[in-house]
Amino acid sequence: MGKAARTLALIHAVTTWYEVDNEHPDAVSKSKQLREFFRSFHDEYGHLLLMYKANERILREPDVVILEEAMQKSEEIESSMRRLKAMGFEE
Repeated sequence: MGKAARTLALIHAVTTWYEVDNEHPDAVSKSKQLREFFRSFHDEYGHLLLMYKANERILREPDVVILEEAMQKSEEIESSMRRLKAMGFEE
């Protein structure tokens, strides 16, 4: 969940820079960080889904709640990234 929060914060920062000056050194730096965090988040989320699939018969309610929270964050990140890409951001 921490990586999701950091990824969302970077998306917000990069979006702000794209509204101001996407070629500013800070914008370039934050964009690079976002690309790395986004890939890392995607990888970790994918592993989480694989673990869920492998263990879905033995999972209990708290485990499912954690997965649902991760799914909501993933959807929020994907939505935010689509808006950023519409502004010209390239993964």
